[in-house]
Amino acid sequence: MNTVQLPASLIQDLEQEFGGPISLEMISGLSPASVYKMVSPKLVAILKSVLDPREYLFYRDIASVLNSAGASTACLYFHKIYSGIPWILIEYIPYPLPDYRWGNDDQVMSYLATIHSISPKLDKSLAFYPKWTPAMNATALECFDPSVRDSLKKILDKLQKCCSDLFRPLCFISGDPNPRNWGLRADDSLVQYDWKKIGMGSPAIDLSIFICSSENLETCRQVACTYLSYSKNKTVNDFYDEKSLSLDILKGCAWNYVSFLNDYMNKEIYPMEKLVEFIVDTFPAWLKSNFNNL
Repeated sequence: MNTVQLPASLIQDLEQEFGGPISLEMISGLSPASVYKMVSPKLVAILKSVLDPREYLFYRDIASVLNSAGASTACLYFHKIYSGIPWILIEYIPYPLPDYRWGNDDQVMSYLATIHSISPKLDKSLAFYPKWTPAMNATALECFDPSVRDSLKKILDKLQKCCSDLFRPLCFISGDPNPRNWGLRADDSLVQYDWKKIGMGSPAIDLSIFICSSENLETCRQVACTYLSYSKNKTVNDFYDEKSLSLDILKGCAWNYVSFLNDYMNKEIYPMEKLVEFIVDTFPAWLKSNFNNL
């Protein structure tokens, strides 16, 4: 995986702004962006090269809107473009979201309902609009043994054709609120980070991505019930009831796996091979158990 070289002028600017010397520890992730934990005499923070303009614009222009609405994001300390590549310095969030909260978590559901209720100024040409295409199915299926591809393809193709509601631009979405993109401050306040897929879609997109490790129809029903109890977006509330949102969340889980494998095959993300192997091993049975009668 290629990483972006640290510009010498960036180090100079950071030491001038936050004191020196600074130490940098590289942090691994799914994307090819360069991410470091930075320690200086004045603060501990995360230094990141931003390869997608959406994330840079989010922290520069939109984060303050979410914070004002009560949905906390990492504080932005510094941003500048070096040789055409934006760099941001943001707040270091010390604790990950515990895995026992990777499901129907009240605080997360309230947070997502909050961001879905706001309307930030978003350049439509840059916004992420989730989609599900036959080409995505074909690419994802390359990960599986040829003996199961045909049976999976039949289900995925049917699903892809009946998921139009999932991609209706009903509200602003995070686009990637997977459980590892959340953290807790020392005061236990909840923070979401990694905003490179902000855009428009159904709330079911965000909800399905968050519960990706515990999805079945009953889990989706519980999540839908909790989420709708917090939702203040009239468009969303008029469009969905608990039953229809539950089903779209479940469909969104299937889309999420296809999208993940598609990105992996196209080298847009660099996950651990064990994670890919786990999905490839478990996805066929999960898909058939939930959608075989579609």
